[in-house]
Amino acid sequence: MAMKVFTSLRKLFPSLAVLVVGLSIAGSTAKAEPIGFDPDGAAPTNGTLNVGSFGFETANTLAQASISGNQVLPVGGTFQLFLQTRLTNLTISPGGSTVTPAGLNGTAGGPAFEVTLVASITEVVTARNSATGQASFATAGVQSPLSFIRMFYHPGQLSDNFTGAGFAVGTQILSAFPNAVLGSSGDFQVSTANGLPVPNSAFDTFDAPSSAPGLAYAGVTSVSGSGGALVNGNIQTADPNFFKSPVVTVRFDAFNNVPFTATTPSQFFNSFANTPTIPANRGPANGFSGPDFQFQSRTSANFSLVPEPSTLAMAPIAMGFVSLAGLCTRWRRGAR
Repeated sequence: MAMKVFTSLRKLFPSLAVLVVGLSIAGSTAKAEPIGFDPDGAAPTNGTLNVGSFGFETANTLAQASISGNQVLPVGGTFQLFLQTRLTNLTISPGGSTVTPAGLNGTAGGPAFEVTLVASITEVVTARNSATGQASFATAGVQSPLSFIRMFYHPGQLSDNFTGAGFAVGTQILSAFPNAVLGSSGDFQVSTANGLPVPNSAFDTFDAPSSAPGLAYAGVTSVSGSGGALVNGNIQTADPNFFKSPVVTVRFDAFNNVPFTATTPSQFFNSFANTPTIPANRGPANGFSGPDFQFQSRTSANFSLVPEPSTLAMAPIAMGFVSLAGLCTRWRRGAR
């Protein structure tokens, strides 16, 4: 009798195995959906918006210790990526319209406020082609203990690209930690000659030569290049005054390029201690002299939600099938 039961279950088991795997994935994967977000928290100006994606301004990114021997590190080399930027708009879902909340960065309609983003992420070089000037990189599986992703809200307009101050002040509304398992990618290509990057442009073409940044960066050159990056992270904390939905992961997509044509290059970036103490050590030729490589970035973000309760409710059923598979194995051994 036991052998007969086992034979019947064994015929079903391949289907059961597929179902168990499918349910396990469904029960552990977050859903990417629009989220409820109030851009100024408890302030009554804007209220909760249904947001599909967050748009950040063209701002600063620093690949710390990424240049060696006038080139990007060889395959397997790691570096720390620093980012600081501020929110400029929100894409509403459904519909896809882009809105700038009243008061954000001093816009009309409400008291001025800022929502800023700072991050530090350990990256690893995955490919490098010296002849073409292209390098690929990804989020490292082992992150520095000082890696972070944070968002802040503060009244007024405090952030300053040149000094790097004012990005990590006020109320921290989100913290996350980079996670390579969630997916990542990156690439950057620069102009080359004879297998080496060519610093053939002025580093800062955005600021007037007589301005403070223009004077500070006078004579600094840069390679020309562009690329993109994808980074994911696990949410650690989210302020419910701002994030009205239960977010569990965040995804950042960035377009990166040099020289600086759309924003002021930063002299300093924010550390784990939320202070602008990380200097941009790019040398006299950005992307060539090193050891750091600095570029401007335009970043967007979207969030994933906790799985639906109905999906989580299927997990016990999946576990039941696993138990059933084990029972089949015991019956088979007992029938021999």
